[in-house]
Amino acid sequence: MPTLVGEYINFVVQDKEGKFLEMIYRPHIWFMFKINHKFTRPVAGLIDSGADRNLFPAEVGEVLGLNVKKGKEYVTTGIGNHQIITYRHLGIELFFDQGFHFRTEVDFSYDMSTLLLGGIGFFDRFKKVILQKEAEIVELEY
Repeated sequence: MPTLVGEYINFVVQDKEGKFLEMIYRPHIWFMFKINHKFTRPVAGLIDSGADRNLFPAEVGEVLGLNVKKGKEYVTTGIGNHQIITYRHLGIELFFDQGFHFRTEVDFSYDMSTLLLGGIGFFDRFKKVILQKEAEIVELEY
């Protein structure tokens, strides 16, 4: 079966004052968007098994030429019952290695700074997803 490979990327965890707390590794995969027949530069999306949907910063949608606020508005609840306003857009095309690509739906928010790839619209596009933290790789079978 064809497989995409992601990687674990290290992140600095800070407290509210910006003081270093620890380094953690999170699973990511690199992909691109296509805008007006041209591809964007590759971006790394966090593969988030706890996220229900794809959730990207609104600024990404604006770079893609979307009027973000014209998407269907939702209130999205995350960790600690923190709520943010999101705008859902359909037909966003993601391109991965080996020519694998698909159209999906993405919720955009002005309260986000990380590209989250979640259950609906990402995980459900693959036959199998294996997160190997010890080996620091991710395998996505399609």
